[in-house]
Amino acid sequence: MRNTERSDHLNISFSCMFPSHDGEKIFLIDEKQNEREDIWQRAEEIILHRVSFKDRVIFEFSPFYLFPSSEAGYSTQSWGHPAFRNGIRFVSEVSNKIPPEKVVHFVLVDDFNNVPEGTTNLDILKRLMEAKRIPELAESVLFASDVKGQSVFYWESDFVKDGAENSCSNLDAAFQKEKILFERESDEVNLPNLRSTLLVVAHPVEFRSQQSLMLSSLLKEMKQPPFQKMSKLERFTTLSELYCHVWFDDEGNIANVTRPIWNGDKFVHEELI
Repeated sequence: MRNTERSDHLNISFSCMFPSHDGEKIFLIDEKQNEREDIWQRAEEIILHRVSFKDRVIFEFSPFYLFPSSEAGYSTQSWGHPAFRNGIRFVSEVSNKIPPEKVVHFVLVDDFNNVPEGTTNLDILKRLMEAKRIPELAESVLFASDVKGQSVFYWESDFVKDGAENSCSNLDAAFQKEKILFERESDEVNLPNLRSTLLVVAHPVEFRSQQSLMLSSLLKEMKQPPFQKMSKLERFTTLSELYCHVWFDDEGNIANVTRPIWNGDKFVHEELI
């Protein structure tokens, strides 16, 4: 005789393994949603915990591409991509939980990559107005005037140099250097002051390799003034302490939170969740 009595635990286990009707499918969807919300909350907690030991936090989300690429593999450049929009959303939500005097938003507007030949300043202004008509962007740090904290804007073209290797990682390293030296009061870098800042970068997961290359480029930049008095070990540890990355997948969910670690050859992303 077959025993038809099953515990709640077995019901849950078999539902996960062999979903057979709509109720069980809804259960699985709810579990997935709960998991995503849990990771989002844990990511916020990690950032807020680290900020509690800092005097300042500088937030950055993905570059705002005036002309997103239509090529395969670059979909996250789109203004409507979930990874891009949720990166902005995460930065907005977390920054609102931090005293405004601690918060700075750095925004990079990419007016260099994918720009059609013959583009004028008027064309760029039109693109900005198009973006401003999108509610999610209009209410973000990109355009809103009531954002908590300071907002600092840069154009990608600000970092382009004639005759130089204007690769993405090199241009980004120059942008990051501006963040590190933000409001510096002397000609020399003060290590305690430098380490009192947290740099939070909210990017799509496809940027992981690019961010590793950027950190390596930044490491080379830090051999020059005003960092020249820092030892090699101090440069490694400072970058590791400064940065915290929040990664978003193609569906806009948080994939992980990491910090950069030097493995002897390059920077790798150590997972914190």
